[in-house]
Amino acid sequence: MSVGSKRPQGLESRLNDVLIDRYQDGENAGYPTLCKGRYLVDGERYHALEEPTSLNTLELLPELMAANIASVKIEGRQRSPAYVSQVAKVVAPGDRSLQSRPAKLRSTARLDGDARRDVRRHPNHAWRISP
Repeated sequence: MSVGSKRPQGLESRLNDVLIDRYQDGENAGYPTLCKGRYLVDGERYHALEEPTSLNTLELLPELMAANIASVKIEGRQRSPAYVSQVAKVVAPGDRSLQSRPAKLRSTARLDGDARRDVRRHPNHAWRISP
């Protein structure tokens, strides 16, 4: 991962020569990860995978499972050990129990007050699961 490649279009963040994000002069560069990059989707540039503050996919697990998604990353970087532990305890029981407890899953977005806001479905950019 490299950050800081200054180009005429702006400061670029890349992974193995693949552009992840581009920052204009005076814009703060975010932590360079694929999930926090801004991507061009249907002609619109935005955080298609994750808003920079938080992402709660727990409520989406039934949809992800129906789309045959086999694994889900539990975000833990820059989170407290208590937050990660509690999220893992909710996710670990498996598909059957997750589908039967959607109300409990929704509540985990604010486990330690660190999530700032739930941007599971950004109002302008609904999740899209491709067939």
